[in-house]
Amino acid sequence: SGSTVIAVGAGGVILRRSGTWSKDTNTSTAELRGVYGSSLTDIWAVGVGGTTVRFDGSSWTPKTETAFAGLTVRAIAGNTGTIYAIDSQGGIYLYNAGWTKVRTNATDDLWGLTLIGTTPYVAGSNNGGMVMHYDGSSWVKDVTANDGFRSIAANNTGDQFAVGDSGVIWQTTGTPWQPRSTGTTA
Repeated sequence: SGSTVIAVGAGGVILRRSGTWSKDTNTSTAELRGVYGSSLTDIWAVGVGGTTVRFDGSSWTPKTETAFAGLTVRAIAGNTGTIYAIDSQGGIYLYNAGWTKVRTNATDDLWGLTLIGTTPYVAGSNNGGMVMHYDGSSWVKDVTANDGFRSIAANNTGDQFAVGDSGVIWQTTGTPWQPRSTGTTA
């Protein structure tokens, strides 16, 4: 919601801000790495060891997702009923009443995930930084860089930012990706 923020982290901590910060009850103590919600009654959190918990508006419930077993799920994102997740071993998953691995490349170290409409964009490292998206039939690399990317964000107008190692920031507004000067190397 426009006035509620959910944050997740170490020890299975789930924080909620609706005016003030409060801690939600979560029975899992596994480190959580990503959170996505389509509404205040449908929120997912994912993390280390394939941990998945889902909020139904009243409580967080652990989910057994065999697709994630033993993996570190780093990010989850969705839009208009389409939900994707990524793991630390190059796996990309799509949710449709259950998780299905739609791509894997063990040399891709994936960190960031966002959607524009229902199109997923992922950021990570593979001998340098890379951003790729799914064009409906295959995964297409949009940009490669010397330094690895750790996160990606976008809005529905197509403006995207990828950030990463050594203070790197790259941006696109629908045109080719361009590096942006940050003045930092950390």
